Amino acid sequence: MFKIKIFNSNKEIKPAKKKGTGRAFYAVSLILVLILLASSSRTVAEYPWNGNPLTWLKAREIYEQGKYSRSRYMLVDAGNKLKRAIKLYPNDWRFHAELALNLQYEKKFPEAVIESKKALELHPKDPDLAMQLAYNSYLNNDITESTKAVEEAIKLSPTTAAPVVLKALILQSQNQAEKAKTVYESTHQMHKDSPLYWYLCGEYYANLQDAQATEANFRQASLTDQTNAEYWETLGTVLLKKGDYDNGIVCLRRATTLNPRDLVYLNNLASIYTSTGNISSAAECYYKATSLDPRNPGSWFRFGLTLFYNKQYLEAEHPLWKGLQLNPSSDDRLWGFYFETLEKQNKYKFAAKQLNDYLKRPGKQSTAKNLTYLAHLQLKAYQYKQAEETLSRVEKNTNTADEKTKIQELKQELAQAEKENPNPSPEDAEQESNSAAENTAPEIPAIGNLPLRLNLGSSKSSPSATPVKESSSSAKASATPANESSSSAKESSQ
Repeated sequence: MFKIKIFNSNKEIKPAKKKGTGRAFYAVSLILVLILLASSSRTVAEYPWNGNPLTWLKAREIYEQGKYSRSRYMLVDAGNKLKRAIKLYPNDWRFHAELALNLQYEKKFPEAVIESKKALELHPKDPDLAMQLAYNSYLNNDITESTKAVEEAIKLSPTTAAPVVLKALILQSQNQAEKAKTVYESTHQMHKDSPLYWYLCGEYYANLQDAQATEANFRQASLTDQTNAEYWETLGTVLLKKGDYDNGIVCLRRATTLNPRDLVYLNNLASIYTSTGNISSAAECYYKATSLDPRNPGSWFRFGLTLFYNKQYLEAEHPLWKGLQLNPSSDDRLWGFYFETLEKQNKYKFAAKQLNDYLKRPGKQSTAKNLTYLAHLQLKAYQYKQAEETLSRVEKNTNTADEKTKIQELKQELAQAEKENPNPSPEDAEQESNSAAENTAPEIPAIGNLPLRLNLGSSKSSPSATPVKESSSSAKASATPANESSSSAKESSQ
């Protein structure tokens, strides 16, 4: 510190301290302490004591918001909030563990494994985090990492049953049935209050094809954690497989109520509704699926085909056309449904135009069946000249007797039509609409949040129905000529 002398005085003058510097420091520290003390004891206990507590409190608030969104299955919103919390304060293991759970719900297992590892690194003695890492690795088909993590979970909590059952599942996946049985039976004296334990037991018995034990354990998991949509969906699928359609539908509806944004759940429920003849409810599910993912052609095809089979041709036109716009490379069968939908509405002129344009696309072959159908539509639209030209084209490529017979029948119809109505009026030739885009989707209400409970009453028999287990993409199937019987085309909606 420098010294200043005035005149010849020996008195030294020291520079004055800035007023309030020390007081400000103590004031800020006191405020931080008061904030922590004012918070709940749980909040104080959760603070990692690493970094700025004010930053942690702000990040924790965002984390709580993300946690709430995840509990309501608003997974995209939850993921964004949790990532913000981690970016703001990366040293809290709870933030990483919650993000890992959210990624697991989104079926993003590789990313879930990464976050589980980060959480375990920050809190290495937590058996639940070790179990989370083991389960996410198992779902990610990483048996090596899953085995390592599950052994750590068992080591940290030897009396907890869920990690042991997961170990049995890992052994089953490695075709070590006897070892898996021995490991599983060792859980009889362990804690069994975890819903994940019951769910894993259901998977264990499902691998053994023990339907009764599978159902019992999945039911117990659902009742232990009634807010888990996946548990209800799995139980519903098991019940449907055994023919218990009443209770299976109840469980699937419960799953869609908890997680109304999951396309797989909606498509599964709609598939069962279709198989049991409840077309209206099936259409509601498919309509909601198109609202959730309007860029998914498979959802539009399923919606349109459901309405088509219910003979709601006007309503079916828009979904089918929308699906074809999203996936123009769809095969002949799906295009055929669209053309037939137009025909059922007496839109012959527009159907003929659309089919003719479709056949002109690169790579499309003008087969005898397609050209015959085009001639049929042109005849219905009073386009006699075009129909005659089309029949002349198809005659050159006809080989089978059936095709030749069909051509002769159309020629006779054409001759009869020209005789009875040689000069069709504009009213006859004009169709109701010249654009499929003018039609709008039907006003179908969304699925309501109904109070659902397990009803273990009687079940009714129903045709076989197999729920889909993968997300919908484009509805593709083997080629079927237009205007052919549509009984087999339900496969294209699976």
